[in-house]
Amino acid sequence: MHIFEREMGGRRYRVAAQSVWDAARGRSVARQAVLGPAQLSPTADLGETRTVGTRAVGDVGALLWVAEQLDLIGHIDRACAGHGAKNGPSVGEMVLAVALQRACEPGPKRDLSAFLETSVPRASCLPASRFTGQAFHRIAQRVSETELDTAQVRAIAFRNGPLIKIGEG
Repeated sequence: MHIFEREMGGRRYRVAAQSVWDAARGRSVARQAVLGPAQLSPTADLGETRTVGTRAVGDVGALLWVAEQLDLIGHIDRACAGHGAKNGPSVGEMVLAVALQRACEPGPKRDLSAFLETSVPRASCLPASRFTGQAFHRIAQRVSETELDTAQVRAIAFRNGPLIKIGEG
């Protein structure tokens, strides 16, 4: 996912963009979500503030950055092509969403969409409601052990240097 600013109607907005491979169509599909106005952050008099609750928001952003650097979603999606939900998250997006929840706010997958809805930055340009425990199980049942092994090997090879093509000697 990439976050950038774009001018629309004379105002600047922050936009999250993501490109995923659609194996069924045989082409890349771009998704974008407007995050809001890109104005300067308002200043606050910290003497007038009080803490009403806390939430670790940097964890999700840091893990998303690492996943992006490793092209984690891409490796998983290429290894498990065609198993994502129609008009929903790909296998890689779903696996990353569940991993983020497990690492940042462990709980049942039924709470996945609620976790993603409150996570900043968002893990996908898709609405959080598309990430459910049921959707995860439907996708996971279609993925083979061989596909999972291939995704893992490719991600490790990518991290350790130039991508080694599986099957080449």
